[in-house]
This record gives sequence, structure tokens and C-alpha cells, in this order.
Amino acid sequence: MNKNTFAVKIKEYLHFHVAAYGTATKLKQLLDNCGSVDVINKENQTLLHVAVNRGNFEIIRMLIDHSINVDSADKDGQTALHIAAEKGYEEITQILINAGSSLCIKNKNGKNPLDLAQQQKNSTALVISNSIRHKFLHAIHCGDRQHVIQWLSEDVHTSLDAALHLATVNNDSSMVSLLLSQNVSVSCIGQEGKIPLHIAAANGNLNILQLLLSKFPDLDVQDYVQYNTLKQLKD
Repeated sequence: MNKNTFAVKIKEYLHFHVAAYGTATKLKQLLDNCGSVDVINKENQTLLHVAVNRGNFEIIRMLIDHSINVDSADKDGQTALHIAAEKGYEEITQILINAGSSLCIKNKNGKNPLDLAQQQKNSTALVISNSIRHKFLHAIHCGDRQHVIQWLSEDVHTSLDAALHLATVNNDSSMVSLLLSQNVSVSCIGQEGKIPLHIAAANGNLNILQLLLSKFPDLDVQDYVQYNTLKQLKD
């Protein structure tokens, strides 16, 4: 190993050491003098992987501010979010999600961050589940068919029942049809004990009613306020 190569290796070692144990001020000095946030080690880990593994909030925020790739994967296919989820770091998990970390990337064992959190019975599972639910339902609310299809294709938990209620409330027959194609339960109970059939009847949306009835022909199901679908249709 020549002197130049050795010097580069020493600098890289310093970067990772500071990312794990140092301060944002010290890392910034190193980066300003001789480096990039995109450096990787022999495990194909980035500075973000190392900072998350050590729970170094200050460094994590600094690296995100410097536009580090939050979805870079190490040799095991693990992103920084996989590490945070598995270790149970709630706040770091939320920071990474807010920074745009993918919730769906799978490691080499076929596990996404939610899988790892649930496997370890960590509270980060709730953080990730809530984020998935929010993003999925937001796509439903906006009628963003492309992103809804993308979420449905991913092997992550999604709130299909709540999505069907929301699509019905929005009178979005195209979205209702898409969700029904995923075999979502049309008898799922929402607010005030209403099922999507009640909502469609109250809205007078015959197109959605026909879609729902093709899956659930029982017109006698009562909701908690003692109205059934036939009565709502008459009203």
C-alpha cells in the first residue's frame, strides 16, 4: 500500500470513527478538509449506517442535512432504517422516515424495516406502521392511483379496510374497484358502525353500491344507529 492510499484509508477511518463517537462539528471539519459524506467502509456501510447503529442523533441530523443517501444498503442489504427499526430507536426511525427513507426496501433475507421491528417486538413497529398507514391513506384521499398500486404491490401492512371506507366517502368508484380487486373485506365496520355499503347508500352513489353489492349482497346488515341499507336508499 503506497503512502497516498494509506492516507486515504486513515481519513476514511477517521470519518467513520467520528460518525460513531464524535460530534457534528468534528465531522464537518473532516468533510470540509478532505472528504465526502458518500464514503463507504468494507461492509459497504455509509456514515449514516454507523451513526444510526451508535444512536448518534447529532451526526444523523447533520448527514441528512448534507443530503446523504438515506436508502443506501450495506453488504447485507440493510438500510439505516433497517438498523433503527431492529434496534428499537423510535426517534431515529421517525427522523429517517421524515427524511424520505423507503419503508419497503428488503434486505438480503427478504425483510423490510417493519418485519425487523415486529420480529424484535420493538415499539418502532408502531412508528413504521403509522407511517405506512398515513402514506397509503393519503394516496387514497388524493386519488393517486399510481401510488396506491405501488403500495399494494409492496409486501407491507396497509390499511385496506380504512382505505375502502375513505374511497367510498370520496365517491371514488375507480379506487373502490381497485381496492375490491385486492379482496378487501366489504363488511369492515368503520365510524358509527357503518360499513362501506351504508356510506355509498347515504351518498346515493349507485355505481359504488353496485360494486360493493357484487361482493356483499346482504342488504339487512344493521349499523349501530339502527339504519340499514334499504332504509337509507329509500330516504
